[in-house]
Amino acid sequence: MLRIIKNNYILIILLLLQFLMYMFYIYNSTSNIIFQDQFHFMGIIKKYFESSLSFADLWRGHLEHRTLGYNTIFLLNAIFFHLNTLIEACLGAVILLFTCILIYFSYHNSLNEILKNLYIQISFIVLISFVIFSLNQWENIVFSLGIAIMLKTLLFILSFFLLDRIIIGQKHYLPYLTISIILAILLFGGGYSLAFILSMLISFVFILILKRKIEPKQIKTFFWVLLTSISAITIYLYKIYDNNMINNNITMLDRLVFIVHNPLGAMKFLLLSFSSSVVGVNVANHYLSQSVILLLGLLVIYAYIYALIKYITSKMYDKTFMPIMLIAYSIFILLMILVGRLDYGVEYGMSSRYTTDTQCGIIGIIWIVVYSTMKLDLKQSKKYIALLLLLIILFGQLATNILEWRIASYRKANFDKLRVMALDIDQYDNNEIKMFQYDNDLVKEGIGILKKHNLNVFYDFKIGNTLNTAVLMEGWYSQEGNHRWIGRSAVVLIKSGPEGELTIEGYNPEQCNNNALAIYSGEKIICNKLLQAGNFKISKRVEKNSLVKLKIEVNKTFIPKDLNINNDIRQLGVVINSITIK
Repeated sequence: MLRIIKNNYILIILLLLQFLMYMFYIYNSTSNIIFQDQFHFMGIIKKYFESSLSFADLWRGHLEHRTLGYNTIFLLNAIFFHLNTLIEACLGAVILLFTCILIYFSYHNSLNEILKNLYIQISFIVLISFVIFSLNQWENIVFSLGIAIMLKTLLFILSFFLLDRIIIGQKHYLPYLTISIILAILLFGGGYSLAFILSMLISFVFILILKRKIEPKQIKTFFWVLLTSISAITIYLYKIYDNNMINNNITMLDRLVFIVHNPLGAMKFLLLSFSSSVVGVNVANHYLSQSVILLLGLLVIYAYIYALIKYITSKMYDKTFMPIMLIAYSIFILLMILVGRLDYGVEYGMSSRYTTDTQCGIIGIIWIVVYSTMKLDLKQSKKYIALLLLLIILFGQLATNILEWRIASYRKANFDKLRVMALDIDQYDNNEIKMFQYDNDLVKEGIGILKKHNLNVFYDFKIGNTLNTAVLMEGWYSQEGNHRWIGRSAVVLIKSGPEGELTIEGYNPEQCNNNALAIYSGEKIICNKLLQAGNFKISKRVEKNSLVKLKIEVNKTFIPKDLNINNDIRQLGVVINSITIK
């Protein structure tokens, strides 16, 4: 272990730095809140607490996917960590770190005879781990469900790694490969297992074509991989649409017919998908026209073809088949996305959630370009082509990372707002609830489950019994000294103590003399008072030891600028100095 650390200390230091930066991004971009498809999995949590959960509930299909692995993680998170989605997001960072380490072993082994160890480490960090930790996959980072995709990709890459070792003669890895394939397909494979299986089998095709012979042991390995994969995928697909979480009447034939009838849209979708593995959707939307993105997609396709040619001419297949499996996997994934998502619209090809998979091909391209450039005696002009391809990839990733860091705080603010909404979801209309980006009824039901069992936001949102520790929901202006102005109305979520004694202190300006004040606790009015100009203090009783939603309303307001007091254009009602509930 000490020798490994000593020989790769630069790699370890820089990998840890990337890991920490990634964790910092998580902290700055997301919050602990259930979101999107996770509301469909809340039924699992409900059944667990009702003691009616069965394996069938965990194995239940979600469209063309089974998510047994993630369902189990989701359940364990609820049992042991009160369903803290930030834990899942951080687990994603650990998964990517393991992915880096796994790829590095194969990357190092393929280059150690033509490149110094120091250069291998630096090239890996600058070129490959930079892609693995890319914020291009921001959806899979900020939505904790993304760990299902990251775990799937890790297990797929682990299987590629083990198969690669077996092909070059290390047969003792076969039992581990068998286990890896089964776990990859049944636990996390989702509907993408076909791409995974075809990517492994493509390596044997390359052996047959490039080496013009295949050894008996390799033939046995081929059939064993095929048998294991078919067995696992058969179990996976068996009755997958029975009792499926989502009713979907669109068949695979319907999707293929749609592609045939929309060839131009399909072509654009594919080009956008190829380009999305280099440059993120937000960079594209903010700074690039669709024409430029389509041209970038063509350039990425050229990079795939260039890499395949260099893989063959450099005889890299004598060292490793990993890059080819990574490239094949991304291409098959892109085709599957086309079939499954073209009806969502052409722009969906840029979706960030798929880039964890499609960037595998970019890693394969980088790997081959580095190897072939070092191995072959290329002309200067051809070296420039290789360098240009690497620079385009790096520039796209860098631009994406910079923009995503700039956006991060806005995303976090949005998730923080969802946390506040969840605390009192019934007060929001359907359009506001759509911010959770899922079926409104399922959102309400899921939040009800969270509340009932003290999970997620209901566990960690620490609401106090004072104005400074309460949740200000609407109608409040920024704090000025030790007070806040409100407009015509303001709502605050505050926790009551064992006495249930509410005290509100404030100031009614002279411009609003004889101001009618009303205070509500939930839907119940608890105070009606006519305020004279000057300080006021109100004491009332509310429900003890509970979460109280207070609404303060006044019937008079003023705008300072309209009265030539100053340039303040806010509509001001009264000043609230303090709110406490003992």
